[in-house]
Amino acid sequence: MKQRPVLFAAIFLTLAVELVLIVGALVQVGGERLAYQLPRLGLQLILIAFVVQKDTSRRVFWLAAYHIVLGILTFNAGNASHWLAQALPYFHLVMGLLMYVHRELEARLKK
Repeated sequence: MKQRPVLFAAIFLTLAVELVLIVGALVQVGGERLAYQLPRLGLQLILIAFVVQKDTSRRVFWLAAYHIVLGILTFNAGNASHWLAQALPYFHLVMGLLMYVHRELEARLKK
């Protein structure tokens, strides 16, 4: 992972945002949202563990696809009244695309 700083930064940022969202929802709403958030976090951690174990294009693709699909599915969230909830689909799309093209970005950074 040390040779992949863009991928590592994207993974770290997504985990940080997910944990902040879980804690924020827990404080504001209570434990009723945990039933939806914990499986999503668990799936994300499994995909990240696969990528960390062996950084192959296929594994990174699945992690990027997870973020892109999640971003697309949450675009029409009817209860998105907070600005953070409205920005979350865009965040997932950007992180998914960043993970997908991380090799090209890292190659440009090395030059």
